[in-house]
Amino acid sequence: MSADEYGSDSGIPTFKIIVIGDVSVGKTSFVSRFCEGEFKESYPSSIGVDFKSKEVRTNDNSNVKLQIWDFSADISSRFVTVAKHFYSEAHAIIIVFDITNKESFQDLESHWLGELQQQTLRENHVKILIGNKSDLVERRAVSDATSLAKKYNCEYMETSAKKGDNIDKAFSTLAQNIYNAWKNGGFKEEEWADEKDSKKKKCTLQ
Repeated sequence: MSADEYGSDSGIPTFKIIVIGDVSVGKTSFVSRFCEGEFKESYPSSIGVDFKSKEVRTNDNSNVKLQIWDFSADISSRFVTVAKHFYSEAHAIIIVFDITNKESFQDLESHWLGELQQQTLRENHVKILIGNKSDLVERRAVSDATSLAKKYNCEYMETSAKKGDNIDKAFSTLAQNIYNAWKNGGFKEEEWADEKDSKKKKCTLQ
């Protein structure tokens, strides 16, 4: 982990977010709408991990940088070590499903949320559950995911990557919650030695 994870050099706190969910639920559209302000009808399927970043302003007018890692749906089976590494360093996790696809909702508990419980996660990590494609009202197959979100201690929000509805709000809420945890001492730094016994800083939770 880099010494500048929390922006000690740039002065801007930097936090890692991973985005998970079934294929075709709109994860890449969701991230691209936030980072680039654009929407495409189709994106090539992610292979492994796609990366984007963007700065967000918090309620006290502080800037934070979000490093957003968009996981392919099969990352945990194809890239086990990589997935475990990202999970262990994530400050926040966004779990996305498609409100028009009931199977993607059912997979939340049978796969994605269950997988999170098997991973080594930061103690104070933040989670948000996203019901994407809210613009497709006539095709809705999932009525409400609030109870599931509460069960797994997630916030819940419905978004439309196509129209941009609630995209900025979702990331702003996430950024604020991470920032609050950081300001309250939720994320600490400790010293660790590399293979050559030289000292580096590693950010971790206590």
